[in-house]
Amino acid sequence: MRRTTLALAAIGVALCCAAPANAAAPSLGIDVISNRADVISGGNALVAVNLPAGVDVAKVRVLDDGRDITSTFAVRANGRYEGRVTGLSLGPNVLTASAPGAKDARITVTNHPNGGPVFSGPQVQPWVCQSTAVDSQCNQQPTYQYRYRNTSGSFASA
Repeated sequence: MRRTTLALAAIGVALCCAAPANAAAPSLGIDVISNRADVISGGNALVAVNLPAGVDVAKVRVLDDGRDITSTFAVRANGRYEGRVTGLSLGPNVLTASAPGAKDARITVTNHPNGGPVFSGPQVQPWVCQSTAVDSQCNQQPTYQYRYRNTSGSFASA
């Protein structure tokens, strides 16, 4: 009788303390870190996938509307799994991160034309573009000029 009682008590403790069979799988997370996900422009976004403990980074897959973009992601020096997503279509793009043993993560990234509008409405017309514009939105390639302060305290061009 004592042996049976001890066995039943051991089974009860095991059942009480064991993780339930239907325990929730850990969830991946996905964030756009270059801007808000709804105000991306120019077709590019810096994205981070948050990996819960125990997820094998080599088995993570990231998709943009079904297009595999996993190769743009890597564990960075800051320890985060990040990637620069390029080639986003105009309008909504659904990014999905998945890994075995974890719940998928999704985020909708809305890509706007580089020349806008992003949140304010269409451009006011008539609109005159500069001669170096490359499209009807008046976009042009960026230009850079480097300046430095010399020993006399004035600025000079490099």
